[in-house]
Amino acid sequence: MADELSLSREIVYLHLANARKRLNAHSSIELLYIVSGGISIDCTIIKLSPRGEEIFKFIMQGWSGKQISNHLDISKSAVRRHKEKMLLDNDCKTIIELISKCYANNSLNTNQDD
Repeated sequence: MADELSLSREIVYLHLANARKRLNAHSSIELLYIVSGGISIDCTIIKLSPRGEEIFKFIMQGWSGKQISNHLDISKSAVRRHKEKMLLDNDCKTIIELISKCYANNSLNTNQDD
């Protein structure tokens, strides 16, 4: 994205940090959730176990692994294992990449409805 806009990565990261600070978002995922207005995203394009789907919904809202583990009364390592399985099953390297698959799927469906 930075290359396409002729901006340095440092400038992009600076703007992201400023946006997170202004919107009181602790992570880029939480920032994405806030900016999207908390819209419901259809993630049927990705493979998730029932527990993985539950954890993924919290991730989409910007919850940390610790918050998820406390809420679901499971260990942080269990949350981490579910995240790793999500990434492996969907051929993704990062959670952001996995989330982007959902958003891309959602925008494709929205454009087809027009």
